[in-house]
Amino acid sequence: MAIDGTTRNNTYSDRELERLREHQDDTTRGAINQIGAHAGLTQTYLVRGDDKSEREIVLAHKTATRAEGPGIIAEQAADFAVEQAAEKVLGVEVSLITLPINVLKFGYEALKHIAEDNKVGHERAGALTKDAMHIVLMGNLNGLPKEYVENQLGRYTDSEKKSNLVQSMYRALGRGDDHQALLTMQLHCDQGMNAARGMCDANLDAKAFLASHPDAAKRCAEDPAFKAGFDGVAWAKQKGPAEYGAVVKELEGRDARYEGAHVAWRA
Repeated sequence: MAIDGTTRNNTYSDRELERLREHQDDTTRGAINQIGAHAGLTQTYLVRGDDKSEREIVLAHKTATRAEGPGIIAEQAADFAVEQAAEKVLGVEVSLITLPINVLKFGYEALKHIAEDNKVGHERAGALTKDAMHIVLMGNLNGLPKEYVENQLGRYTDSEKKSNLVQSMYRALGRGDDHQALLTMQLHCDQGMNAARGMCDANLDAKAFLASHPDAAKRCAEDPAFKAGFDGVAWAKQKGPAEYGAVVKELEGRDARYEGAHVAWRA
């Protein structure tokens, strides 16, 4: 028996499965942006499987800044202050050409940090919207291990998970065409799960499998639904036979419905 069971968030009619034939080649990015548009978004976002969350972007920036060494920056700042004091108090003219290299370097580093902070600010702004999309996607896929989903949603803050945009996107899922878009993303998730099942049954690790299957590696990077399915099955396999068996059994049931509707369920 499964430890925590699997997610069962949505049901789909036979009619929706039939319509999926027309949408199976739509992208996950297009589907989630459609839902976002109906929730009030006015621009399209490049949502990927390898997106970093807003918190991860901030942490990476802080880590990089610490790695550069605040002591070095402080030393450069002190040198620059000394030069400025000499010019003001002693009346010494300090031209750019005669400035010590460490002063010039400090000026460059200061400008570089300003530019990097600007870039990070733009990344964070876009990431917050994409975080909402990832939250809605991860929270609405069927057949994934519940504990795995909880771990993935743990990448986001409680306020992000309860944001107005997330709530608006959830309401949009009540629309017929957005529910259909969600089914497209479910198919892509299941294609990722089937790819991972082949990997697990061949006793390969993810690194070796993706190195020898570039198409699957590309989809993991570009398609968040495919990656969620792939990683979810790999996670279940590591948990043990009970968890893996429960995930595969439910996957086979969905695959049978795809087969009956003539929808391609293999990656």
